[in-house]
Amino acid sequence: MGDTLRLGPARGRLTADGDFAVGRDVLLVAGGTGWAPLRALLEDLAARREPGLAVHLFLGVRRHDDLYDLPAVAALERRCPWLRVIPVITRGPGTGQDATVAEAVARHGDWSRHVACLAGPPAMVGAVADVLAAMGMPAERIRHDPVTDLVADAGAEREGADS
Repeated sequence: MGDTLRLGPARGRLTADGDFAVGRDVLLVAGGTGWAPLRALLEDLAARREPGLAVHLFLGVRRHDDLYDLPAVAALERRCPWLRVIPVITRGPGTGQDATVAEAVARHGDWSRHVACLAGPPAMVGAVADVLAAMGMPAERIRHDPVTDLVADAGAEREGADS
C-alpha cells in the first residue's frame, strides 16, 4: 500500500484505422496474451473488411495448453471464411516444424504486399517485425506497440523464447 502508479497515454500504433488496411490482405501475429488486442482488431476488421481480402492470423504459444480463448477463435473462423488461423506451438507435444513464431511466419508465405499487426512478447514482436522487413514489407505497413524499452536484452530473448 502506498505505492505510486504512474499512468501515461498509449504509445503504440496497434490499430487498423484510416486507410491502413484498404486494398490489402492483413497479417495478424499474436503471441500469448497478444491475442486479446488482435481479437478486438479482428472483430473490427470483420465488420468493415473489403470483400475479397484475406486475413491470416498466427497464434503463437509455447505449449498447447497456453492456447486460450479457443471458442472465440473457432467462432471467428466459422463466421469469417476469409480468415485463416495458424496456431504455432513452439515447445512440447503438438510442436510443429517451427521453433519460433517468426520462423512460422517466414515459412508460410510472402507477406510483402500485406499489412501487419503484431502483439505479444516484445522479443517475438521484434523478431517477426525483422522477418517481415527482410521479406520486403515496408515499416509503415507493420504496426505494433513499442517494444524497444520493454525488454532489457531483446537479443538474448529472441534467441530463446519467441512466443
